[in-house]
Amino acid sequence: MNVRYRVTLSSEERAQLQGLVSGGKGRVRRIKRAQILLATESGASDEAIAANVAVGTSTIYRTKRRFVEEGLEQALSEDPRPGASTRTSRGDMPRSPTAARQPTSPSACGTSDDHYPKAELIRVVLDNLSTHTAAALYETFAPEEARRIL
Repeated sequence: MNVRYRVTLSSEERAQLQGLVSGGKGRVRRIKRAQILLATESGASDEAIAANVAVGTSTIYRTKRRFVEEGLEQALSEDPRPGASTRTSRGDMPRSPTAARQPTSPSACGTSDDHYPKAELIRVVLDNLSTHTAAALYETFAPEEARRIL
């Protein structure tokens, strides 16, 4: 049975969703769900919303259903994902790469002089996380050392 859920937002809910979408900061899935609810209330078809927000029609259906049955906050939030819980390995080291990413002190990792004492030039390589910027060097090292490295 294909149930149609009708989304009707109060002015406070609409303002909250518009603020979330226009703010641009936040979790992508949460923002997409806000876009789905706003587009649904404005009368767009599920197929048009799916194309504009780049989600599947099942995501639109689930978001509308959760809004009608459970409310705005539940519609925007994530259900727990299936699978094993996060485990740790080697004692208290988190298995997740994002959880394991902690700033290290210069004494813990050593400096480039320790690892490559004969190097004339050390090239700083940028990664997708932008952790190797000049600002990151100033956060990790003393200002004199950061200037010397740069």
